[in-house]
Amino acid sequence: MKQVSASDFEEQILRSEKICLVYFKSRHCPMCSNLEVVMEDLFKSYFTRIKFCSVDVLDEVKLADLFDIDGVPAVFLFKGGDGQEVEYPEAPDPFSGYSMRYLMEHLDRALKDE
Repeated sequence: MKQVSASDFEEQILRSEKICLVYFKSRHCPMCSNLEVVMEDLFKSYFTRIKFCSVDVLDEVKLADLFDIDGVPAVFLFKGGDGQEVEYPEAPDPFSGYSMRYLMEHLDRALKDE
């Protein structure tokens, strides 16, 4: 999983030919720590088809502002170099904010729409 910054976000995410999952996190956020486990499992299942990246909002304030991040974790999906992002609107899991099943459904739908 790649950590991205404002300086390489366009090249790594917006110009990527693959679907990119980007999750905004904070190193001080307990829900983000719980989400790390979910992301590692998702990465193992989807890494050949989806690029996984993260942004620490404490280090990348410009990106957090650009995407209006007012709470973490926040997950965005960028599709195939067109720069179109889709945020998952809810965080239904009380421990990670996002459950494995919930994220898998969205990833599978995005792959199907390709």
